[in-house]
Amino acid sequence: MNRKFLILAVVAFVYVCAFWLADVVRIAAQTAIGPKPYEGLWLFLPHLLLYTTFTAAVAGGCWFALVKTGDVPGDWFRPTRAAALWGVIGGVLSTAACMAFLHFAGMGAPAWNGFNGWEIAGNTFSNFYEELIYRGFLLAALTVVIGFWPAAIVTSITFGLTHDQYPYALQGLIAVTSVGWCWIVRRSKSLWAAWIAHMILDVAISAAWGLG
Repeated sequence: MNRKFLILAVVAFVYVCAFWLADVVRIAAQTAIGPKPYEGLWLFLPHLLLYTTFTAAVAGGCWFALVKTGDVPGDWFRPTRAAALWGVIGGVLSTAACMAFLHFAGMGAPAWNGFNGWEIAGNTFSNFYEELIYRGFLLAALTVVIGFWPAAIVTSITFGLTHDQYPYALQGLIAVTSVGWCWIVRRSKSLWAAWIAHMILDVAISAAWGLG
């Protein structure tokens, strides 16, 4: 079997998980648990166990398997100084761009909401899951098949569309931001760069604008 076709088949399976199977698993779990107030521990647990956890587990398993066969790189998990530096740069620039967009698009106004420890703790996990999926496995696998920039654009559009709780314009901004995060992963050769940038953006926007 053509190796690129195999990689595309695995990528397609991960997309199916992201846009369908993960929702089936999440809805079943939430139905079993029953309604809970979205605060405190019950804000943290869905981030840890439900939202993108299933897809991340599938993507991680597929990544591991394709690394073993030598089809995709598997050395993006090294915590390096370059990853920390590019993560901070990416996070600051992403936050500035997002705040400027929200302001000029008339989507509310800055209002200090403070830091929510439960939300930050939850995002620590769910943001890593998203990085593992989009700037991790999908970017690595599609780069092998179609090259870096097309892979960055495809995965970023997908990432933007998964945020369907937001208007299309904001989904577009998320996609553009994701392309930048793809680049800093490539530049630093570490997935942690994107995770750091993602955390800085989420913490800042949640505290200063009420979006999370």
